[in-house]
Amino acid sequence: MMILEADQLETFKMTNIAPQKAGLNRGYWKDVEELEANKGGYADRFDTIWVICGCIWDADKTFIAGKIEIPDYFYKIIGQVVAGKPSVMAFVFPQVPTKKGLNSYLKSVDAIEALTHIDFMADLVDSLEDEIEAVPFGQIIRMV
Repeated sequence: MMILEADQLETFKMTNIAPQKAGLNRGYWKDVEELEANKGGYADRFDTIWVICGCIWDADKTFIAGKIEIPDYFYKIIGQVVAGKPSVMAFVFPQVPTKKGLNSYLKSVDAIEALTHIDFMADLVDSLEDEIEAVPFGQIIRMV
C-alpha cells in the first residue's frame, strides 16, 4: 500500500489531534504507528487496513490553560483481513504507560466500546460483529 503525501497531511489537521504526553507519543503510540505504516508493516502486509483511534476521559479532569481537557487514555483499533476473515487488534494506552510491552495493552473492541460508548462496527452483521469484537487479539503481529 502506498501512503500518499496528501493522505499523511490530512492527519495533521487540528480536528485530528489530542494532547498526548511525550512518553506515550514517543513510546508505545509511536511503536503502533510504525507497525501500521512503515515499509513492510501492516499496510503492506495486509494490502488494506483501517485504523480507528481516539480519546477516553475518566472522572478526573485535567486541563491545559484551563480550557482543553487532557484525555486520560487513548485507544487504537486496527482492522485487517487475514485469510479472508476480518480481524482486529485493539489497544488502550494510559497517558503514562506503566506496563511492559505492547501485548499488555491489548483489549477487545467490546472493552473499548464500554469505555467510549461508541459502537465501532455497527454496520457489520451482528454475528460477525460479536465474533470480532469480543476477543482481544492474542498477540502483536510482528513483521519479519
